[in-house]
Amino acid sequence: MEIRNATQKDINEIMNLYNYKIEKTTYIWQREPRGRRYYKNWANSHDERHPIFVLSLSGKFIGFASLSPFRNVDGYDRICEKRKHKIS
Repeated sequence: MEIRNATQKDINEIMNLYNYKIEKTTYIWQREPRGRRYYKNWANSHDERHPIFVLSLSGKFIGFASLSPFRNVDGYDRICEKRKHKIS
């Protein structure tokens, strides 16, 4: 198993997994799948403090995890939201 920083090449896999979770589970409180532009902007909004990691097994994508800013308020500057999803 390998954990690495996500790249632009991973956006489709992340999008497909997340949209699958939206459509087929109640795990994510989102009703409609989102398009590639949304996920590209989402990925571009991450930085060293808020990375996106990809989990792969034998070179095959099996999941991702990310840290995102919690709120755009000074008091939450050191707080983040974590997200993790893997193929079931």
